[in-house]
Amino acid sequence: MERKVAIIPSLAPQFERELDRRNWRNVASYPTPANIVVVEEFYTNVRAMGGEKETYMSYVRGKKIFFNDYTVNPFLGTNWDGEQCQFALSMEEGVYFDEAEWVLCVLGGHFQRNRQGAPIHLRRCYLTALAKYWMAFTHANIQPCSHVSDITTHRAIFLFYVLRGLNINIGQVIADEIQNSTKLQELMCPHHHWSGFKVNLMKEVKKDKDGIRKELKNCKRREAASTAQRQFIAERHSRTHVGSAEG
Repeated sequence: MERKVAIIPSLAPQFERELDRRNWRNVASYPTPANIVVVEEFYTNVRAMGGEKETYMSYVRGKKIFFNDYTVNPFLGTNWDGEQCQFALSMEEGVYFDEAEWVLCVLGGHFQRNRQGAPIHLRRCYLTALAKYWMAFTHANIQPCSHVSDITTHRAIFLFYVLRGLNINIGQVIADEIQNSTKLQELMCPHHHWSGFKVNLMKEVKKDKDGIRKELKNCKRREAASTAQRQFIAERHSRTHVGSAEG
């Protein structure tokens, strides 16, 4: 579910102008809360359609739902005329990270790099105030992320293209995010069981195990009680028999 982003008065006018210029107002809107059951059903039923450009669809309440830029953009009310997305092109051809640092970071800020010198992430504390504003918005509404102290190179480059005013096919970005999440879950769950479904399934299995354990304990208690009762009756019968013989 989306996390609401608080407005910062000093940055709000610049942020809102860019939203309007890109026609992303609907991306920033917060409709009624989503039905968790419907969301889980959507992700559980996601399937890849294959083809030269792999597409995805899902079933919700028996209805097919396709998600790609041709379906997401109209849903958001954004227009895309089919021109090349500069953000997507940069992810294929590479990026000048020095320029991205200059746009995104405060003085002295830079990408963290691995031993080979390749950028791996950017610390949040290195971002300018406006970049942090956009990061909070994109993590809440476009590229959902629970870990927001650092920003990956992919997400940093997205911010870079936003702040540079370069064109971005937002429908494709959102569709790719859903598809990447699906691919990750397919690796973790080969039979397409979504994580929520697996959790619920494990809960049911645990309930069954707990029920079996409880029943076994009850059986053992009943068996112990029955054994004790038989021993008591046998001892009593034995004493009675001995008393009769002595008399």
